Amino acid sequence: MKKSRKLLSISFFVLLFYSFLPQTCFAKVQNKTSAGFTVPTICKPAEESDHHLLIAKVKALFQADKFDELEKMAQKLRSSKEHGPSGVWILTRYYDCLAADYDGQDSSFNWAELFAKLKLWTVQKPASVTPRIAYAKALRNYAWKARGNGWADTVSPASWKEFEKRLNMAHKVITEAWATRSNDPELAATLLGIYLGEEENKLAYNKLFNQAIAAEPTFYSYYFLKAKYLQPRWHGTEGEWQGFTKEAADKLGGESGDILYARTVWNLYNVLNTNMFKQPYVDKDRVVRGFKALEKEYPDSVWVLSVECFADFEVGATAAAFNSMQKLKNRVDLGIWKNLDCFKQAKDKLEQLKKSNQLL
Repeated sequence: MKKSRKLLSISFFVLLFYSFLPQTCFAKVQNKTSAGFTVPTICKPAEESDHHLLIAKVKALFQADKFDELEKMAQKLRSSKEHGPSGVWILTRYYDCLAADYDGQDSSFNWAELFAKLKLWTVQKPASVTPRIAYAKALRNYAWKARGNGWADTVSPASWKEFEKRLNMAHKVITEAWATRSNDPELAATLLGIYLGEEENKLAYNKLFNQAIAAEPTFYSYYFLKAKYLQPRWHGTEGEWQGFTKEAADKLGGESGDILYARTVWNLYNVLNTNMFKQPYVDKDRVVRGFKALEKEYPDSVWVLSVECFADFEVGATAAAFNSMQKLKNRVDLGIWKNLDCFKQAKDKLEQLKKSNQLL
């Protein structure tokens, strides 16, 4: 029986949009609450509208069978290697539009129609890796639809059987895609994602991971995927993901390594909905250094300042958190703080510590 059957559900369709975009303000309120708390300026990702435009454009081209234009988009994104503060490439978002965005939560969703169109694209572009990656990712999501997102012990034997059948199909498609000899980093990332739901095979996983980062070391999702794979609830042991993340960051070295470390911990926090900052063996000082270094790269990003402040606060680096809070100038990204109460509580606590000279 798979190790994952014993464990908490996998929210496989979570594709954290807020984890990679800089911000712009869209609402500003200057009235005060009864407690004297100034309602902060609420901010959202500056490129959110661009992301929605990307989704709309990709889906429109896909529905119209304009595969040539879709191929050009994919190639441009591969070449540009564009990504936001979290390190997630825009190329990943492109594939999400074709596959992962069709999460099948609506029972009326026509999976057969999606697969038929992806097969048509593959037939028309037999030398292209793009439709094959999208098809494999869609099949992977289709497998998770069969399993569901509940606790493992709530999954019926029939659902487990269907899950395995569909995941095997996804594995077959992505394996065939290797024949294209493409340099698309999502090729390896998709297979790494499929490995998560399969029987443990660390030898194959590590071999693929090492090949992938050797070919494209700046595709940070590789590191995020492996850190997730090494969670004790799946294929890892206590402290294993922390050791891997440290080793990967040390290999990069300097501020680049610190940024990778901080990004990885943050990615896990979002994907697993678990406070990874307070887990054993997490280097809290390195998290602080990593986000401080990331701020240098994105000095105008409210998202970066928000994550930096949040992470600093969680690890107990209250002096650093206070400084980040000051730089935010009462702006808040609810994608980080979840709600105004959380933001207010942190802000009040930091101000109290400042007044009593207890910042650490």
